[in-house]
Amino acid sequence: MRFTRLVMGCLIVSAMVAGAALSQEGHPLKGSWIGDWGPNKTTRNQVFIVMDWDGKAVNGMINPGTDNIPLKNVALTPPPPPPPAAGGGRGGGGQGRGGGGQGGGGGQGAGGGQGAAAGGAGGQGGGGGQGRGGGGGGGLGNQAGPPPAANAAPAVPPPPRDWFIRFEADAKDRSGATVPWVIDGKIENIGLANRAIVGTLTVGTTKNEFRVVRQ
Repeated sequence: MRFTRLVMGCLIVSAMVAGAALSQEGHPLKGSWIGDWGPNKTTRNQVFIVMDWDGKAVNGMINPGTDNIPLKNVALTPPPPPPPAAGGGRGGGGQGRGGGGQGGGGGQGAGGGQGAAAGGAGGQGGGGGQGRGGGGGGGLGNQAGPPPAANAAPAVPPPPRDWFIRFEADAKDRSGATVPWVIDGKIENIGLANRAIVGTLTVGTTKNEFRVVRQ
């Protein structure tokens, strides 16, 4: 019994610690990100990004301490909510019909008596009976079941579950001229602490590969 209580206590504490860590982490972009970018797999440039969430917008810096490129127009697009589960039922009624029956039978009978006596009063009597009776019953039943099921519609693929992101920034070249930076990508493994942003970095008009991992 004491061992069971100890295990339950440990589970409760673990759940509380995980929830606290998640609430402290907050926005999925918040944190320090390290990676590189370049036109191909061999020519790479190191990059360091720090981002924070002030409750209304994401702000941050690219290569703080060296290039000091402030982020602007940070847009994070979450995936659309899943569609409601399809459901429905259709049933067909039944039809029944019943009919009566006819039956007949009868009996006819007649009888009489006649008597005469010579020299005396006479009497004549007759009686007859006619009867008809019938009874019958019958039944006719017809019941239709539900129509055959139609072919099922093809399954609709679920919507994409990716979180898309776009950064904009203004860097400076060696001459001091402004060079726009645009980062377009998506967040991979968003449920993990060391999630990654993978996409492209366009420097001026040159598009490069881009990848950073949260530390």
